Amino acid sequence: MHYAISDLHGCYREFIAILDKIEFNKKDILYVIGDVTDRGEGNVELLKFMMQHKNIVPLLGNHELMALQVLPAVLGKTNDEINIMMQGESFRNALKQWYYNGGTTTIQQYLRLPIKEQEEILNYMQSFKLYERVTVKGRNYLLIHSLPDKKDAYKHIDDGTYSTMSLLFGRPDFKNPAKYTYDENILIVIGHTPTAVIPEATPGRFFKCGNIINIDCGCVSGRALGVLCLETGNVFYTKSLFRRL
Repeated sequence: MHYAISDLHGCYREFIAILDKIEFNKKDILYVIGDVTDRGEGNVELLKFMMQHKNIVPLLGNHELMALQVLPAVLGKTNDEINIMMQGESFRNALKQWYYNGGTTTIQQYLRLPIKEQEEILNYMQSFKLYERVTVKGRNYLLIHSLPDKKDAYKHIDDGTYSTMSLLFGRPDFKNPAKYTYDENILIVIGHTPTAVIPEATPGRFFKCGNIINIDCGCVSGRALGVLCLETGNVFYTKSLFRRL
């Protein structure tokens, strides 16, 4: 089976629980559609687990994008050395943005690792692809962390129309399903926007808007973690173990 999940945000225990629920095995493929880390507690645990499973395919999220502006510079550095680096405006701004978006725990855990493991994790994160196109049982899927508020944005992810930042930080207009209803045989699976903040959605559950399926169920904010089976369209959920924020 092929599965998709998004916005783990350090929710390692819930991730393992949902893999157990779907009886995930070596014959299956799981696409993790961005935002593996930050805000939660199991950031390094998640990355290490994913690295050990070649049938888990990681895609970039905006949190990985922020992390990759910082991690190469702090590789093997001490806190004192990082404090000196903060004198540089570019590095300082990148670090502040990541911290503001929940990266504090991730970088603290990362810097406690031996330098060899830091290098392995950095190399792994640098290998994350922006998106994946797959066809399952005749249905075409585009798996990407998010898209800008443009009807045909999905057609232009390769041609330079949109920067990686605008793709990963963008948010579709979920109030207008007709805007994202296409005649062609495609489903676009994204995360990034917790469904709890979409008025038309049920908090903690997937939300379909035209041909877009948003699978960010807000696990790190106390809602749920969900996984979508691409063959069947079935959705499996597990409760968040975090206190609701």
